[in-house]
Amino acid sequence: TRSADALQQLLTVVQQAAAGGWDAIEWRGGPEGTVRPDWTADRRSSLRRALAAAGLGSVAVTTYSNLISGDPGVVRASVADAAAHAELAGDLGAPAIRLFLGERDDDARDLRDEGRVDQRRLDELFVEFDQLLGRRALEQVVTE
Repeated sequence: TRSADALQQLLTVVQQAAAGGWDAIEWRGGPEGTVRPDWTADRRSSLRRALAAAGLGSVAVTTYSNLISGDPGVVRASVADAAAHAELAGDLGAPAIRLFLGERDDDARDLRDEGRVDQRRLDELFVEFDQLLGRRALEQVVTE
């Protein structure tokens, strides 16, 4: 089946990374990712067991969010998606997620001046993700 083929491809990635001398893998999440939050517990544990057997770890799971959208519904969906990716990261043994703030989808020029970035909400997200991952796993990085 397609699901079995996809899992076999991941197991091949694990084998190749180990053979290449890598210590860990950063997994691509998101809608077209190699790992997905809708995976069953069995699938998650199969990958984690394969990583352990190969002597590899997971660095992080990347999620593609849009926390700075002008549409509050998009922001809410992104928060839920990022939380699901944080849970997936924990299940794969990854100590962190890479969270992208997203792209503006309206005409705001300066996010801080426009009040589009809710710093309090971002801080709450960091606490929520840290609890899911069991440690301080997120750092806020803002580039000008």
